[in-house]
Amino acid sequence: KVGIRATWGKVTGKNLVGMGRALIAPLRIGLQKAGVPVLLNTALTDLYVEDGVVRGIYVRDTTGPESA
Repeated sequence: KVGIRATWGKVTGKNLVGMGRALIAPLRIGLQKAGVPVLLNTALTDLYVEDGVVRGIYVRDTTGPESA
């Protein structure tokens, strides 16, 4: 089925998305519209917990220091 779908996409010139990409695309569009930055190549280093509730995260990316 996957091979047929891929071939059909090439023949028709359509960029068919499937699996996780079909979910990720509308999520990324929603984040862009809301002005939420998407940080790639970023590692979660710790959780910011206040009164027993996670209120944020600490991350480290390849370009700068750790931030909350």
